[in-house]
Amino acid sequence: LNNWAGVPGQQWKLCYSKSTHGGNSTTFHNNCNNKGETYTVVKSTYGKLYGGYFGQSWRSINNYVFDANSFLFSLTGNTKHPIWRQQYAVYDTDSYGPTFGGGHDLYIDGGMNYGNTYFGWTYECPWCNQCVNGTCQNYLAGSYSGNYIQDVEVFYKDGKGGFGADVWMDLDIDLTEFLGKELQFELYFQTVD
Repeated sequence: LNNWAGVPGQQWKLCYSKSTHGGNSTTFHNNCNNKGETYTVVKSTYGKLYGGYFGQSWRSINNYVFDANSFLFSLTGNTKHPIWRQQYAVYDTDSYGPTFGGGHDLYIDGGMNYGNTYFGWTYECPWCNQCVNGTCQNYLAGSYSGNYIQDVEVFYKDGKGGFGADVWMDLDIDLTEFLGKELQFELYFQTVD
């Protein structure tokens, strides 16, 4: 997941778990709003693991949020699905759980028990670009409608680790004064299992 988001080595903290915090969208928003980018991981009763990455903070604004970096994924299928309608990245309202796309491509109800995956409306289907069909809709959860959710977990960046492009973008070192001289650099990295 970190590689898909462009943040290899990033550590994430749990802000919401249905099995720990109970099935309530208000609790999800109270725990996860204003935390920055998040991963949502869903386990359907069909045994599928899938979810979405949102590159901004949840804020309970009762509207769609534009985000060009969001994507859906299937851990079961090991696939990433980029967004093609960025203006509908997520639907951010207190009365829904994490909800992605204008169809909704991934919808979780307020009780965090039920969901739909009308996949393809906003995020790219693996079989066709910018299309919606039954195969696409069933892909993530096992069935596009009537999905009962076994568990939902939402994670946010904890500020530790990660060497994504955003960390190095402002690195600007002028080495002209050292031209013709020998330099030695030491880099230290902490690895995480």
